[in-house]
Amino acid sequence: SSAISSIFEDSRGNVWVGTEGGLCMYSAETGTFVSINTIGQDEDRIDTKVGCIREDGDGLVWFSVKSKGLWSYDPRTGSFRQYLRDMDSGGGAPKINSFVIDGNGSFVISLYCGGLLFCRDDFRSVEPLEIPGFDFGTDNIPQLLSDGRNCVYGCSTGYGLCEIFPYTRKANVLFPIGRGVQPNGLCMDRSRTLWMATSRGLYAFS
Repeated sequence: SSAISSIFEDSRGNVWVGTEGGLCMYSAETGTFVSINTIGQDEDRIDTKVGCIREDGDGLVWFSVKSKGLWSYDPRTGSFRQYLRDMDSGGGAPKINSFVIDGNGSFVISLYCGGLLFCRDDFRSVEPLEIPGFDFGTDNIPQLLSDGRNCVYGCSTGYGLCEIFPYTRKANVLFPIGRGVQPNGLCMDRSRTLWMATSRGLYAFS
């Protein structure tokens, strides 16, 4: 598909391009787009929208795939593996907005109007991330960002820019936004200033 939904450069300089119809990769070594076989277990494939792409500390590249959960790619073996395929009440994959991976290999995942998940021990432990005083369960958090330690930042429709501490189950609102403002994305620059894109402009927090 030519409709691009996500883009990510891995530590080897390859550029992964998520589209509305699957995944492709631009090779830093050859300077060309490379066809890759995205087949996973049970003969399933990445052939729907790829929404979020990240890399973990072991060099595995991870993808959220519409209606098909979370996938990993191991560049050493060229193999894909699929996770979170059968989680919701209908027996399907959760609707993932965004995810981050911390230094322990644990995942914090935001679901479309469905709160947060905390996944540990290679997905043997998957539980809702409930924060006292915050109703993230009915909120929408389009994007998460990790600081590389034990803090996760999220742009929340209900609360604005938040910092979340998954291990201690605490959170703080860093910058509230008004009603009717839709947050869309986050990034952190080299000075550690957080930038939040919204439907009514760009906000910076430092």
